[in-house]
Amino acid sequence: MKTRARRISAILSACVLTVSLSCTGVMAGNNNMIVEDVEEMETEDVILEEKGNAAAVEILPEEEVLPENDEVQESDVSDELEETAVCAANQAMNSAISMKVAPNTDQGIRDDYTVYDFVDGNHVWRKFTTSGNDSFYYIHVKNIDVGAYGAYIHLKTQHNETVWEALNMGGSGAKAYTWMKLKPNTTYYFECYTKNKVSGNIAIYVAESKDDEPDAMTKAKSCKLGTLCTGSLDGQGDIDWFSFSTGSYDSGEYELNVSCSDEMPELCSSSEPYGFWFDLYDMKSNKIAKVSNIPLGGTGKDKVELKPNTTYFLKVHPGDKTALFGQSKIFGDYQFSLKCTSADKKYDLSNAQITIDKDVYTYSESAILRKPKANKPKVKKVTITVKDGKKTKKVTISSSKYSVSYEDNTEPGIAKVIITGKKDAYGTASKFFYIKPITPSLKLDGDKKSFTASWKNVPKATSYEMRYAKKKNQLKDAEVQLLKNYDGDDMDKMLSTNSKITIKKLDKKTKYYVQVRSYANGQYSSWSTTKSVTTK
Repeated sequence: MKTRARRISAILSACVLTVSLSCTGVMAGNNNMIVEDVEEMETEDVILEEKGNAAAVEILPEEEVLPENDEVQESDVSDELEETAVCAANQAMNSAISMKVAPNTDQGIRDDYTVYDFVDGNHVWRKFTTSGNDSFYYIHVKNIDVGAYGAYIHLKTQHNETVWEALNMGGSGAKAYTWMKLKPNTTYYFECYTKNKVSGNIAIYVAESKDDEPDAMTKAKSCKLGTLCTGSLDGQGDIDWFSFSTGSYDSGEYELNVSCSDEMPELCSSSEPYGFWFDLYDMKSNKIAKVSNIPLGGTGKDKVELKPNTTYFLKVHPGDKTALFGQSKIFGDYQFSLKCTSADKKYDLSNAQITIDKDVYTYSESAILRKPKANKPKVKKVTITVKDGKKTKKVTISSSKYSVSYEDNTEPGIAKVIITGKKDAYGTASKFFYIKPITPSLKLDGDKKSFTASWKNVPKATSYEMRYAKKKNQLKDAEVQLLKNYDGDDMDKMLSTNSKITIKKLDKKTKYYVQVRSYANGQYSSWSTTKSVTTK
C-alpha cells in the first residue's frame, strides 16, 4: 500500500547507531527519528532492525491531515540508515593497515608474519590481499594479554560482510583459527576490538595453502589405471576430484587402495571422528565404491567391477558429519590407486622379466655434426609370474600388450629400455643396458730404456688408463695407470688433440706389451688391441 505524507516514529534502544553519522542528514538524538514528507513509500519496505532491540513503527491513516509544522520531507529511511552505516564502515576500513601473508610453502606459525596489535574499546583494522591462486588461507588469532572480557575479531569483505569471527576470546592465551577458501585477488579486513574499555594485545597470523586439485567433478584431474596418484585436502571443507578412463580391454574386478599420510598438519585434529572419504562414481553420478573414514596414517580398500571404454570419477573429501562449524578438521596428504585384480583378464607388468638382444653398446655419433646416435636394443621376450591356484607359473606376454620406450640411450653411461602395458596388460617395467665410450687406437715408439705411447682422444672420454707387461699373458695382472683426467669444459680441446705418455726406467732391449682404454660417465671402453714395443 502506498502512502503520502506519513509520520514514522521509530523507538529504538540507545545502542541502535554506534557508527558516526556525520556523513548523512539523519539525526539521532533522543532515540526518536522524525522523517518528513515521505511520498510513494511501500509500507512493506519499511523495516528497522537492531540485534537484541525492538523497533516500533507507527503509520498514520491516509485520511489524517498533519499539522503544517509536522509535515515530513520525502525520504527512504532504510536507505538513509544503510548509507550511514556504509559510510562509517568505509571510513574505518580505509584506515586499515596492510599485513603480510605467509607463502604457501609455510606450514607453521612464524613471528615475521604475525601481526601484534594493541586494542581497547576502540576498533583496530588490518587488511590483507589474497593471491591469484585458488587457495585456502590459514587464519590464526590469539589473545596475548587481554583480560577476562576477551577480544573480538571479525574477518570481513570490502562490503563489510563478516565471513568469519572469533568472539569473546577471554583470558590470556585464548586462540581461534580456521583454514578457509577465500576469493583470489581480493582484499579482506580484520576488525579487532574489546568491550568495556578493556585493553591488551592480540596476534593475527595468515598463511596461504594453494589448492592444486579440482573441486568440481567437471574439472576432475585425470589419473591412469594401475598407477599411484597423490593429492591433498588443503583446508576445511576441501573436496578433490579425479577421473579414470578405461580402454577397450580394461574391464573386470578392480581394487581401490587408499592411504593417508601420518604427518599431521598444524590445524588437523587427531581426535576428529570422521576422517578421509574416497567415493567412486560412474558417469551417471552413481556411487559404485567407497572407502570411508580413513584416519591419518590409515589405509583402506574396496573392490568394484569396471566396464570397458568408460570414465569413472573419484571424490576425496572429509567426513560428511563433522565436529567444527559443520566442517571437518581433518586434512592432509593422501594417495590412491585403482588396479585390476582379475588375473584372467589383466596382466600386471610391474615385475616383468625383460630379455633384450644386446646389453652393451659402444657410443657413436655422426661424422659431420658429431650428433650422438640413439641405441635401441630389441625386446625379445617379456615374462611375468602369476598364481595358478596354489602354484605359480610363468606367462609370456605378447608384444601387442606393451609399448617400448628408452631413456638415456645416446650418451656413454647406463641406459634403460621401458615397457608399458596396454590392452589387457598394465603397469611398467624396465631393464638396464650399457653404452661404453670408444676404444682408443694405440701407437708405440721404443727409446733408450723407455717407450712412448700415443693415441687420438675419443669423443666424451674424460680420462684414460694404460697397462703394460713383459709377457702378453701378464697384462691382466699388470698395474693400471691413470694417464689423463679432463674437465668436461675442455671436451672440444680433447677431441682435437692427441694424448701421449712416456714410460721410463725400463729394462733395455726388452719387449713390452701395451694396452689403453677410455673412461666416460662410469663406463670403460674395451681395452685396445694389444701392441708390443722393444726398448733400446
